[in-house]
Amino acid sequence: VRVHNMLITKEGRQVLVYGDFQKWQGGEPPTAILQVLLVITDPNHPDTDRDEMSDGFEYWFTAWDLDESRWSMNPLIDNDVYLDSDDDSYDCDQNGNISAAERYTNLNEWKARQHGKENMSWTIPSGMGIIGYGEDSIAAMSDEYGYSYLEAKSELWQIYASKDAESMARMNKINQYDSNNFNRSLFGVSDPTSSDSDGDGIPDGWEWCYSSFNMPDLTTQNHWSSNPLNPLDIDYDGDQDGWYDRTSFDTPAPQGSWQSRTFTQDGLQIISGPGDLPFTNIMEYWNNTRPDMNDSDGDSISMRREGVGQMTTLYELDWNLSDGREVFKYGINPRDNDSDGDMLPDWYEYARGWNEGNDNYSTWMKIQVWWDDTGSCPTALYYNDSTGDIERARLNYTWFNLDPANPLDANQDPDRDGWWDCTGIYKFPGILCNSRSEPRFAFSGTSSRYFLCR
Repeated sequence: VRVHNMLITKEGRQVLVYGDFQKWQGGEPPTAILQVLLVITDPNHPDTDRDEMSDGFEYWFTAWDLDESRWSMNPLIDNDVYLDSDDDSYDCDQNGNISAAERYTNLNEWKARQHGKENMSWTIPSGMGIIGYGEDSIAAMSDEYGYSYLEAKSELWQIYASKDAESMARMNKINQYDSNNFNRSLFGVSDPTSSDSDGDGIPDGWEWCYSSFNMPDLTTQNHWSSNPLNPLDIDYDGDQDGWYDRTSFDTPAPQGSWQSRTFTQDGLQIISGPGDLPFTNIMEYWNNTRPDMNDSDGDSISMRREGVGQMTTLYELDWNLSDGREVFKYGINPRDNDSDGDMLPDWYEYARGWNEGNDNYSTWMKIQVWWDDTGSCPTALYYNDSTGDIERARLNYTWFNLDPANPLDANQDPDRDGWWDCTGIYKFPGILCNSRSEPRFAFSGTSSRYFLCR
């Protein structure tokens, strides 16, 4: 097909050679000129194998694959579009499998030049046209640093060239006979020989995975939210899941890492003080959260109500457990909706246990039942000697602790309403208690409600 395409575009000059081609198709040995045509690119067409990648892109960015014993890209064959030469694809939906649609293939690296992420081009506002990653990077540098168009383009050329000695040699070779060759024919492609084209610490496949145009945050308005060619996007927070209402009275949570539902404090810590704390792309990458979702583990399900008396004026999700707030403010795992693995979901422990005044999960409350030991059977009811009446239980003050990062509090009974001691928490489907001989923790899967059965 490739040789046929080369011949039929020659406006009649190919008559003799085309006859040789037809004989070869019929089984005869190829003539000398056909042998040449079989191994050269078409000088009259930018894409000899019609695989949508230009011959120059495939030629300059190819490498020999020792494992597969083939060139990573070849302008004479079209099946290299499905390859991922630099192995930078990412599991976008984080289901444990990189599907065909999630692969940042050589073809997608080429299409970045014109489309950015092609299947997300619908997010570009009407009237702005099609914006590739290269043009977006220039616009970002102009906005951030005040660069002119040429200054920004020169900076992007340096990003391509400065990764290593091989990259520098390639860029110089491309422009050896024409200083504008790269800018004219290849500008805007992401580098299929490097898993991090812009050197910002985030793999190209991750940035392409979650790339969307014009997300609501100021940093991403009229920009791709993540761009393999834009090193500035590590500071973007497109899904606005940072801690944006921090005051000087707030106490940040310890910073560190989660492993097997155990938290270890390490690294830089946040000091108290006012000011926004965006949960940026690089932070999302480090924490394995999604930059296109403000609540990766889906545990922001507590409702917030506003109103007076029985009049409700607002009832909505409070979004307090967005990814950044979980890390910065509440000290829990943004990738796990039960950070400590105690079978009490984070949203429940937060809703019941968070003390905004103390910035922790402990509250001094008058909730502890005062049990009267009457001998044979302790009772929570109070017998008033003066009136002869049986009154409701008297209560003492105690600390109530319910921390999503502490599994031990699941077995505590601070209000002592399950007898002298309430231990032995179980999780089982259904909301009915067939036996009341011991306290049981019941979970209703249909309504996501929790019941403590006595």
